[in-house]
Amino acid sequence: SIFAYGQTGAGKTYTMSGDVSAAYNQRGIVPRAIHHLFHESELRGDKEIEVRVSHLEIYNDVMYDLLADDVTQADNLQIVDRIDDPRFPETFAAGTGSRETYCANEAEALAYFFAGEANRATAAHILNKSSSRSHCIFTIYLESRGVGDSSEKTTVAKLNLVDLAGSERVKKTSVSGQQLKEANFINRSLTF
Repeated sequence: SIFAYGQTGAGKTYTMSGDVSAAYNQRGIVPRAIHHLFHESELRGDKEIEVRVSHLEIYNDVMYDLLADDVTQADNLQIVDRIDDPRFPETFAAGTGSRETYCANEAEALAYFFAGEANRATAAHILNKSSSRSHCIFTIYLESRGVGDSSEKTTVAKLNLVDLAGSERVKKTSVSGQQLKEANFINRSLTF
């Protein structure tokens, strides 16, 4: 897992996502990780590598699937331990609307990442004109096995790329109303 954590306005989302309207060299950790994983996959011609992604948001102590057709209806997710498949002994988000999406190439994975980013909750305040009001987890799942050899072990891996909402002091941001409620949840839901 890679976490971007810090005060609001410190550049966490920029570090993780980059500047999508700028030059290619201004891309963030997530686009770079996606590029690297697919590039390395292509170099391993003796392996069949399957890539899936998920994109979740924790907003006001509720988890949403940012890749759902209707994000506002995909809010019944909860954290559970996966015990049904011994290949994936992990904790994950479950519920209707939660999905891991298969990606055939780098372009598809990037499209899912940026589609999820567009669905995130943001707002402006004194310290940041586009403050992320939610914690966001983009997860890449990899499954690798030998080409045509079903007797070879399957290797699985998971990379969590986490953009946490900025920790805030209400006194400094001078927020009120909905943004005050969000600030309280941002700080409290770090343990979610």
